[in-house]
Amino acid sequence: MNNWVAGRLKIVLVFLVCVICNATTWAQGKLEEGEEVKVLFLSSWYDGTIVGKDRRMWVVDFVFSNSNKREAFERANIRKLCEVEALDFVRGWESASGKFKVDAALKAINGEEVVLIKTDMDEVAVPLASLSTADVAYVNKFKKQNDTAVSQGQIPAKTPSLPEIEDFSAGFTTIPAIAVGSDEKRPLNRVPEYLMDFSQSGMGFVMTRKRQELIAAIPVGGPEQLVLMTAREDNFHNRDVKFQSQVYWVSLKTKKVLSTVHITPEDFVVDYDPTHQLMLSVHRGETFGDEKRDVFTLWNLKPGESTATRASALFRQNGVLGEGQIL
Repeated sequence: MNNWVAGRLKIVLVFLVCVICNATTWAQGKLEEGEEVKVLFLSSWYDGTIVGKDRRMWVVDFVFSNSNKREAFERANIRKLCEVEALDFVRGWESASGKFKVDAALKAINGEEVVLIKTDMDEVAVPLASLSTADVAYVNKFKKQNDTAVSQGQIPAKTPSLPEIEDFSAGFTTIPAIAVGSDEKRPLNRVPEYLMDFSQSGMGFVMTRKRQELIAAIPVGGPEQLVLMTAREDNFHNRDVKFQSQVYWVSLKTKKVLSTVHITPEDFVVDYDPTHQLMLSVHRGETFGDEKRDVFTLWNLKPGESTATRASALFRQNGVLGEGQIL
């Protein structure tokens, strides 16, 4: 099984154990004899087949270390195939009218819409307004518990996927770039306007997770005297569960963390331009062709906001970035 599937299964298991193990609304889908499943054995997931039931345990045949094994597992350590990419076990869903019913697992909550994976592996997007009262309550409770688990560092946050890497070695493409120094002269040692609002101040705060390491403290300024604190997770000991890098918006005026921003685990933020509201992150040693190169990604991010959107990605060509390719 590939690392992505294993990591995904571990994320689901961590969430279920830490957050919803005592919730009665999470009904587990029934297993059937002969059904293909995934089972957790010695901290790893294996393909298996249900062969029977022994009281509250399910008996599964699977291959471990090139040998056939038969073990009994609790339902919490078994995943139906449709549950591998889902956030929870299979449950029954019903329309508000009661005319439509389906067994499916919750894959995503996108605003006023949920994405479900049916037992036949088909995915369907369903508006919350069309679901039964019980289903809407389940989704709202799940989202609240999920958000709490993310804020407490129990599970990774959902992060945006990165854009395709642009090769600037042959010249510029249509990706917008901000040229630096063209016909612009500034006196040396002049303090930028966005820093003039700062007064001497400081504060302390606790990061989301113990394994986070501080990368940079970037003064941004403005009425709230904002500082951008950037951190990334040391995921080496997290058993294939990749926790996101984070950005903290800190107000020196109010002595509070105003919001956090989640970006991809592989990247860490090194700079921010408040004039153009662009953030710069780096991914060390990205493989591109036969070489390993650092990848730089620009993100659109307004001061104080909690969501960053991708602007563009570029890599370092032969150890040097091309002219005009960075802020």
